[in-house]
Amino acid sequence: MLCEKCQEKPATVHITRKSPSGESVHHFCEACAKPTLRTEIAMSPNPNPPESEPQINTAKRYDVYCMEPRGEIVVYRNALFKGAATLLPPPGGRMHYPGYIELEQANGQSIFVPRSHIVRFCEPGTTLVGERLEPQKPNAR
Repeated sequence: MLCEKCQEKPATVHITRKSPSGESVHHFCEACAKPTLRTEIAMSPNPNPPESEPQINTAKRYDVYCMEPRGEIVVYRNALFKGAATLLPPPGGRMHYPGYIELEQANGQSIFVPRSHIVRFCEPGTTLVGERLEPQKPNAR
């Protein structure tokens, strides 16, 4: 059997394509199969696509809880995540992720908080239901 593309060399590579309308088999020589295989691999859907992570709707407003330098928690109520920013990136270098998050407060003014200081956020007015657990102390002997 000859290659269906060049019609000169013997077909040594056989590709089966499956589609909703059925199955088709194509026969190529090695030289003609290489670009076809690259295309087939690039176009073939991943049989096990990765599960997508839930996306946060940044068009909505949230109550954003942030840890202040002395350990207190501050809440910015009804705030909007506006974007991410880097303060003075290193000369000639690139930061891997922005260090600050821009929050638009309920009054329309923007503030920048360090990304690492955001400890939680939730729908405005959400009642936080949590139980504080004290660390277990080892039994004294």
